[in-house]
Amino acid sequence: MPAESRTRPDQFAISGTSAVKNSWGGLNILGTIHNAGADTARYVNVYADLFDKNGKFIFQCMYQFNDGLRKDQEANFMIECNSMPKDLVPSFASFKIHAQAF
Repeated sequence: MPAESRTRPDQFAISGTSAVKNSWGGLNILGTIHNAGADTARYVNVYADLFDKNGKFIFQCMYQFNDGLRKDQEANFMIECNSMPKDLVPSFASFKIHAQAF
């Protein structure tokens, strides 16, 4: 049975995002997350949904804050899309970030 999310839609604010191709030809997504919730969020997963130029979903990458994020804490993240097939990288055109706590 999958873990149930305890995240409110407005709990995490994500800012300063960018996509960077690394020296191995892969893709990294950078940004900052702020926990605006009332409590410490444990096991926070930050997801990057990747899309091609037509807006078609092509891949998802994830970064986990294993120690969680305290109330009002802000932290930088780098999602390394190392498992993304190299032939999909040229198709990449945009991304959307979302986060959940479990």
